[in-house]
Amino acid sequence: MNSRMFSDEEMAQLSRSPWVVAEEALAAGDRKAAETALSGLEAGCRSQMDRYVSWVANIFEGAAERGRPGGTAALVQTTRRFFAVSPDAPFLEPADPAAAATAVFERSTGTTELGGALDEWLGSWRRTIDLHRDWISALLGRIYQDGGPDELEWTLRYCGRQGMAGAVAEHAGRPVRTQLEGFVHLLHGHFAELEVVEDDSKFVIEQDPCGTCTRQVTDGRFGPPLNLPMVTEAHTVTWNRGTTTIYRSHIPVWHVAMAIEAIGVPWPVNQCPHGLDAGVCRILLYKDPRNPEATAGVPTVG
Repeated sequence: MNSRMFSDEEMAQLSRSPWVVAEEALAAGDRKAAETALSGLEAGCRSQMDRYVSWVANIFEGAAERGRPGGTAALVQTTRRFFAVSPDAPFLEPADPAAAATAVFERSTGTTELGGALDEWLGSWRRTIDLHRDWISALLGRIYQDGGPDELEWTLRYCGRQGMAGAVAEHAGRPVRTQLEGFVHLLHGHFAELEVVEDDSKFVIEQDPCGTCTRQVTDGRFGPPLNLPMVTEAHTVTWNRGTTTIYRSHIPVWHVAMAIEAIGVPWPVNQCPHGLDAGVCRILLYKDPRNPEATAGVPTVG
């Protein structure tokens, strides 16, 4: 029995990067289509920033609740150093980038001018998203370096309970079309290039590159000046396979361990590359969120 929910054309359209759609629309003189594409992207970026700001706040709140000697002071020191050396910090503005309607369309008229304004606006959003991704990574890295993988897991669980991981059952209970569109929206909000395919039991979101972990690798964030750490131990925070980037460590905690505790299976299944591999990252979103096949898709030591 065919249980497909989308046509091939719908899958292709869902997969398209909104910045590419906008660029092509501008080149074709279709300003309305460009505005529509950028409106969706902008909403995704602002949602991503809401999550990142909350995540930073939760890390500090968790450290205060944990009460480890020097815990919050260490995070303040880490923050100071991070902003002193981050490649994105010199571009930081007092607020998030202005609305596309203002920054792109009200500022320019000709196709060339619109294209330049669009590139500048996209660059501002990428730097803003990346800076907060790396700030979170630096804070988690300090917790890991000071307290080891157990302390890192505690912090990730604390943060997860405040966010998506704390409401897995609620999110997984939404219509699967809503789940899929929400994940694609989220991933485009940190500039992942992706393709979505469907089979009878699941959707496969293939990111190449992933907009967070992979771009950290390709942008050299694990070397100078940031020197973000790798988690080396075989532990829950590394899918028990070790050698995992610090940002990526939230995936096996939130989407494997905490999801299993909430609904009995991982949700969704993130097949992240190992170590500093910058290859394809896949997300398996099962139409039945409690499908036991999800467990077999989780990365393993092998």
